[in-house]
Amino acid sequence: MRRSEAFKSRYLGRDDLAAPTRATIDTVRMESIQSDDALEDKAVMFFREPNIKPMIVNSTNWQVCEDAFGGDSDDWAGNVIEVYVDPGVMFKGKRTGGVRVRIVNGVPAVSTLSYAEALALCAGVGLNKDVLIAELKAHGAAGYNPVRDTPIVRALVASNPNPPNGEPPVVDDIPFDFSSQVL
Repeated sequence: MRRSEAFKSRYLGRDDLAAPTRATIDTVRMESIQSDDALEDKAVMFFREPNIKPMIVNSTNWQVCEDAFGGDSDDWAGNVIEVYVDPGVMFKGKRTGGVRVRIVNGVPAVSTLSYAEALALCAGVGLNKDVLIAELKAHGAAGYNPVRDTPIVRALVASNPNPPNGEPPVVDDIPFDFSSQVL
């Protein structure tokens, strides 16, 4: 028996996905959902495919859809996403795995870093703002562009794996952000 059979849920969870699954967004609306202590209003995404349960939309998954389809979830209807299980998802400090979404266009959604996130990631390995700016300028950048510069930042951080606190940085748990910011 699978966990999803023992603890039935109305909403899509990691145990419901044996493999990445394409789904067409029908609508997103707020629903009251029972948490441990009380009812909470949460965004829920419904799909046109009848065999796919509705999915509670967390901030990370919302950001992926917002970046691809716009800021108003009313405009997301008809777009295709892929839902999959990411084993690296953390919940209450534990690595539990969870449902993530990516955009279906032949290329998976790319996790980018905002300028503030790039600075924080560099600081985590003991690199200051001047080092980051020098590295970006060495690659021809006159300002920060998340899509262009995220790979440069990740390579810089990976080449300096000695953070002050002795713990390696967690590079893959940075939320999606496609906002443009200038140095």
